Amino acid sequence: MLRSGGASIAADALNISASGMLLTVGEEADLRVGEEVTFEMELQDDPEQAFSKWGVAKIVRRAGSNLGIHLCAGTFELERNPPAE
Repeated sequence: MLRSGGASIAADALNISASGMLLTVGEEADLRVGEEVTFEMELQDDPEQAFSKWGVAKIVRRAGSNLGIHLCAGTFELERNPPAE
């Protein structure tokens, strides 16, 4: 989920790297290269895994419905109740 100017835009990750992500959004999403956005995410396979839950990113590429974002900042939430061993 991306947020820009009060609007929420659904997005799916196509590729994740150490400093950015390639996302797919609807063609009608009004997002431009250079724009700063906030994002929220969760891992579908393991939502309890420690991973950035939200952050700030800058759009660095737009090609149709694909967006490249550079991750600038994020927060991490660690698992609070680890499984018993």
